[in-house]
Amino acid sequence: MLMGIFDVGRAIFMYNGVSEAARDIARRTSVYPYSGIGGSNYLGSSLETQSVIDTHKSLVPGMEPLSSGAPDFECVDIAGNASTNNTCGSGDAQDYVRVTVTGTYQPVTLLGITGPITLSSTSTVAIP
Repeated sequence: MLMGIFDVGRAIFMYNGVSEAARDIARRTSVYPYSGIGGSNYLGSSLETQSVIDTHKSLVPGMEPLSSGAPDFECVDIAGNASTNNTCGSGDAQDYVRVTVTGTYQPVTLLGITGPITLSSTSTVAIP
């Protein structure tokens, strides 16, 4: 029973880390959406965003690596639909960056649940 309590605590800790990572990455990407260096002009390619991602990968055990497409970056409008602007943050309409971060939690003893549990969090921030 005590080990089950520790497992639930670990799951809550990891979900909190995934949620915080999504918020931090979305905030940084809203300010620095593109790097513009060497033709890297995709959302989330700035060095500032990559720095925050690297920091959270070291803090959140099981956070999906960039090679798997995580975190997922999207440029959306206020309704959550894909933005019609060519470049996120340009044009007349207000754009938002939406970041989804996932992580895999493996319970140790959680009362018969044996498979990994995927935790996911999404955060949306307006581009100034």
